[in-house]
Amino acid sequence: MARLRKIGLDYFPLDVSFFENEKIEALSGEFGIKGEITVIKLFCEIYKNGYYLEWNDLQKMKLLKRLPGINVTLLQQILNRLLKWGIFNEEIFLQYSVITSKNIQKQFIDSTKRRKDNSINEYALINVYINDTSSSINVNINTTSSGQSVNKITQSKVKESKVNNISIYTQIF
Repeated sequence: MARLRKIGLDYFPLDVSFFENEKIEALSGEFGIKGEITVIKLFCEIYKNGYYLEWNDLQKMKLLKRLPGINVTLLQQILNRLLKWGIFNEEIFLQYSVITSKNIQKQFIDSTKRRKDNSINEYALINVYINDTSSSINVNINTTSSGQSVNKITQSKVKESKVNNISIYTQIF
């Protein structure tokens, strides 16, 4: 059975200076820790689904379930600030009700560069050239520190011949 095609990411990098970013500090100043946790939960939802999140009532309610103490009005106020300050792309959001950004799309491409299909088709904010050899990695030539290819299987199943073993034992006895 074929493996299911992975859509999103299992994890994403969160810089250690994330909370020192001036936009996150301003968000925290206005909304407190509720603003900080909301933006992290939004990033998690976006990367779980790929590089964008369709913002609709279903998504709002799912997110509100995971954010105790936050109501619909507060969630929308936080999202409006994130859009206003450029953490998410306001133009794409207003036109399509989709949350994404250039940085999210760059991170998604970087995190999925070993996948066969890591293209950004919908709501693209960046230009991605799949055949650009200057920045792409050829996974077929990657090697480990010992010089072995990471794609070659070094283990093999070999059946030992019983005939050879019997002839050796008969010569000894």
